[in-house]
Amino acid sequence: MAKLLANITLFASLLPYFSFFPIQSTDIQIMGHMVSVIVLIILIVFLPDYLAFDNEDKLLVMAGMISLLYIWGNIRLDVQWLRVSGLILLGFPIYYVIKNLYKFILPKVFFVIVLVYFIVLILQIFAFDLYQNIFSRYLTSIRYIPGSDRGPGGLCLEPSQMAVLSGLFLFMPFILHYDYWGKNKLLFVLVSVISIIMILVSRSASGVVLLFCLLLAYILIIKRKLFLDKIKVVFLLFIIILSFLIIQVGYVRYSRLGDFLNKIKINPLYLIYDPSFSKRFICIPIGILNLINQPLGTGNTYSDPGVICYHFENPVVQSMVLPEYQIEVLDYILNGFTTNSIAMGFYRMGIIFIIIIFILLKLLRGNTYSILYYILFFSFIISGSLGNSAIWLMLGLISAQRKSNHKLNI
Repeated sequence: MAKLLANITLFASLLPYFSFFPIQSTDIQIMGHMVSVIVLIILIVFLPDYLAFDNEDKLLVMAGMISLLYIWGNIRLDVQWLRVSGLILLGFPIYYVIKNLYKFILPKVFFVIVLVYFIVLILQIFAFDLYQNIFSRYLTSIRYIPGSDRGPGGLCLEPSQMAVLSGLFLFMPFILHYDYWGKNKLLFVLVSVISIIMILVSRSASGVVLLFCLLLAYILIIKRKLFLDKIKVVFLLFIIILSFLIIQVGYVRYSRLGDFLNKIKINPLYLIYDPSFSKRFICIPIGILNLINQPLGTGNTYSDPGVICYHFENPVVQSMVLPEYQIEVLDYILNGFTTNSIAMGFYRMGIIFIIIIFILLKLLRGNTYSILYYILFFSFIISGSLGNSAIWLMLGLISAQRKSNHKLNI
């Protein structure tokens, strides 16, 4: 029974944008959260011996309670309050179930999930009408249009969401029974290759940047003697050749990613100035700048457009946005500021939020490969929010792996 519960939670948590009853007002769905709550109740009632509550868990619950109750002034105990303040407590059941049932999670189930994502992505590209008929009822929207410069999202809404999730797939073997992947290197290579293909096929500029950062970090921290491993040499050569071929074909060349790569060739600083990146990232320095005027935050779950516009005029923020994109970026963040968990955390809680960030980062520590986890974590929260079930799955796996005290053998 524990094995079934563990793998159902894994499957549901890796579908953060999919739901049988999608909530139309938000991209991120709560199917994984609801499944984990049900599983946790079953464990408490029928299998309490499988549950342990350590200091890390207490610290995370404390951070969740502080976040939930840190409000004052114009208090509205509504859905917005829960969406902004309750995300840590909402994600805790996923983290806790995965952490305690880690030994029952089957790597083959994860491999099946990766295959499902890949098949759906290919279906969206080559049989769009069929894809739309099947999945339109389970996703809040389908934003990909065949022939447009926007990339496909598969079981996600945006290509950037698909790319970040694929980035997690790429390094899941490091945190999910890596002894298994060390013995089944063919499956390890298949997962890695499929994940990289999905990042490239999504045509997400932020996804390509994420892939580059992950592979660069992996190469830099890997032990030199492992470069002699033939399977790694073949794998890296395959990545280089495949990346070159895919980027050169018209599928990528005439897309947003192709435009991004062309501009990067001319001016590498466009990596920062790319409007799709600016829209997601620029909220964070605005939230941090608010610490100067309100070090303890606003205590409000709603943002003030006047405050956002004021900080947007700051020279530091202005230097991050090209003049021709400023109106577009400002309009985007005025409408989406509260959906950025990091920006809203600084805005609402001030320096108290720094403590919460350190608690979350503490969960990512573990071994030589922690840098990969930090990159993935920040990629998730920049492109979405702390409500993403995949974030809490990752935190639970990392915490469980750290407790197992094994050495990587991939």
